[in-house]
Amino acid sequence: MLIYLKNKVTKTEFVELLDEALSQGKDFSFTPTGSSMLPMLDGVNDTVTLTRKPKKLKKYDVVFYKRRRDNALVLHRIIKVTGDTYTMSGDSQRYFDEDIPYGDVLAVMKSFTHNSKVVSAN
Repeated sequence: MLIYLKNKVTKTEFVELLDEALSQGKDFSFTPTGSSMLPMLDGVNDTVTLTRKPKKLKKYDVVFYKRRRDNALVLHRIIKVTGDTYTMSGDSQRYFDEDIPYGDVLAVMKSFTHNSKVVSAN
């Protein structure tokens, strides 16, 4: 199931929609904003499809998580796994989000659409 959010929603509403779709075994698609995942995602025209997170995340997974320090919803890549915590960074970023616990990860990227072509996250 693809869910496109044409109108602005609050972060809480967005997470509720995501949780509802994933709990029903459905995927969740949206167009992310920002430039932190350039050049892979342009943050304007590309669409990301999220799916339920697996029991174990691995290095290089692109995950959607809630960052505690500023309550932001973030789509970044895992660059380091340390026990049950992760270090994340956007592909075009020079800073890291460190010590992100598994519980803060809401979903994992299954695929993305770029220039009308669907690309698997695998």
